[in-house]
Amino acid sequence: MIYNGLVQSENATFEMKKRIKTMEEKINELYSIMKYQKEKLDSIFGFQSLIVTENYEKNKILSWLKEASNKGIINLKLVYRRGNNMTLSFFHEKCNNIGPNLVLCQSINNEIFGGYNPFSYEVEKEKRHDKNAFIFSLTKNKKFKNKSEHKSSYIAPDHGPDFHWDFTFNVGSMQYCRSFILKDQPKHNIGTGKSCYLEDEPLFGNGYSNCEVKEVEVFQIFEYIPVSFGK
Repeated sequence: MIYNGLVQSENATFEMKKRIKTMEEKINELYSIMKYQKEKLDSIFGFQSLIVTENYEKNKILSWLKEASNKGIINLKLVYRRGNNMTLSFFHEKCNNIGPNLVLCQSINNEIFGGYNPFSYEVEKEKRHDKNAFIFSLTKNKKFKNKSEHKSSYIAPDHGPDFHWDFTFNVGSMQYCRSFILKDQPKHNIGTGKSCYLEDEPLFGNGYSNCEVKEVEVFQIFEYIPVSFGK
């Protein structure tokens, strides 16, 4: 009887261990699902911007980015907020070599606009092209796709975010920017008969005039890949 009792006790212990292992696997699986859902929600509602505060607007920008970048769940990491530091050195200190990025701006007239730049900000001057780049105005509720076959952004150490003449900061500072419609763009660009993004409507302001910017934010764009905890 003692032997049978020991066998039964060992069997019960073995079954208990199996149940505990199964429970651990289910807990890990549930944790993985919850973590994935949290990251998904964070990408929509954890979009830490002082410029874009409405969730439906954040969701709209994220859907644009997902379409343009061909990524799954988009996560944004704030790398630059201008505040009162309008120097280009501060911008490049924070933004160089970050890869694809989102630029958000708010003018002193509270117009909100920005753009998707697929390229890093580098030291060398260079025109770059990506057909998926775009600029947008949340104030006008419009997105403007890149139409050029040769350029979408200009990278230079004396420039901030620069989507060519369609949306560019003045050289040497992060305080003012401009948006040129086609007829107001420099002659060498007008000669092509097309701008990179715009036609007869500026992105903000009245086009040629300087637009004073109240705040600028730049977010690094990356894709969230769920972590598998195994079974």
